[in-house]
Amino acid sequence: MITIKKTVSKFTDLDASLTKHPIRGDLMTKKDVEAIKFAIRNLIMTGTHEKPFHPERATPISEMLFENYDNNFNKSMVAHQIKYLIDAYEPRAILKEVTFDDGRIALNELTIGITFQPINTSEDISFNVILQRLR
Repeated sequence: MITIKKTVSKFTDLDASLTKHPIRGDLMTKKDVEAIKFAIRNLIMTGTHEKPFHPERATPISEMLFENYDNNFNKSMVAHQIKYLIDAYEPRAILKEVTFDDGRIALNELTIGITFQPINTSEDISFNVILQRLR
């Protein structure tokens, strides 16, 4: 007897690029872990006044890149803000860790490492969000 195992996608989001699928002709989608990563990245990258009437759905992280960076940069405040956003607005993920790599801060770049666990699995997923100060 042959057993066929079918993988079912649990989470699906529309791709923000709004590109058309080459065969079906409908919009491309992001599935499962990629959908969660994309949603978390969007939450972190959303500026304070980008969501009308919902300033609580944003982080001041991008604005903080314009401050003078020194040893007093409050990483715990930024980590707390990211934890709040993920807990409140991304129910598909359980945040495990937020790390910072400030090796390229002289080039106005801050790398934030996010480790989370999707609610339907037991594995931890890690990815980086790179924030750059643009002129």
